[in-house]
Amino acid sequence: MITKTPVHQMYSMMRSRLVILVSLFFILLTTSCQESETKESITISAAPLPFAGMMTEEIDMAAGSAMQSGTETPPTSLIDFTLLALDPLSNRGVLGLTAELKQPIEYAEMSSTNEEGNVTFSLPAESDYEVVLSGETYPPHHVLGELGTEASQQITFVSTLSLSQQVTGALGLSPDDTTGIVVVGLDAPNLSPAVGASATLSSPFMEAFTLGRFGPVKGDTITQGSGGFVSFAQVTAGPTDVQVTPPEGQVCAVFPAERSMTATIEVYPGEVTIIAFTCRPISE
Repeated sequence: MITKTPVHQMYSMMRSRLVILVSLFFILLTTSCQESETKESITISAAPLPFAGMMTEEIDMAAGSAMQSGTETPPTSLIDFTLLALDPLSNRGVLGLTAELKQPIEYAEMSSTNEEGNVTFSLPAESDYEVVLSGETYPPHHVLGELGTEASQQITFVSTLSLSQQVTGALGLSPDDTTGIVVVGLDAPNLSPAVGASATLSSPFMEAFTLGRFGPVKGDTITQGSGGFVSFAQVTAGPTDVQVTPPEGQVCAVFPAERSMTATIEVYPGEVTIIAFTCRPISE
């Protein structure tokens, strides 16, 4: 039998306390690791949540946005727009012109005129359009208009560079490549000339004229026997406002939708800009 001295008893007590402390240490360490693992797993699983860290109002807004983004957007209504390019001397369609749809810009594309001089694009209803026609001997012709809700066709004349120079020469003007030409169509609903209608521009130009049976006639008003458009030679490049004065008792608006009675267009150096108006009695 071993008799424990006070020293042995003290040592035994210290060893017991040490064992207890070590046990507590491992218990705390294990608990800490478990908490850390739990926190890490929560953090990982919570990371993709879109509402993490948001206030209640923010969550409500985000939820509403998510509901809106999930709503299907109705498809855009497209209609056919056909442009017929005619030679002013032969009155026949011009084959093989490059046709560049520039507006609406999200529908931009390249095409060409067929044997009849036609080119067709599918465009959003009630949109503004710009088609540029050009060819080897044809300067760019910018054709502008406003679509309605139904398929439409626009007829336009395209002139070669040599013909344009002949016309300006007949008006007594020298060539000027820094300026452009503006053509304003003024027709009745049946495409006959809107006699009595006139047009003017906000920008400086050298001469306004119509085309009669024997060539250009100076003036900005459609008369009996003239074509249904007023042309402006050597217009300063840049934006310009087109103003139309209708015949008495009528109203003129941009073809084909007839929404706007005035228009702001761009004039390009050495190029042609075309916009047409339909003039009809106010009672219609």
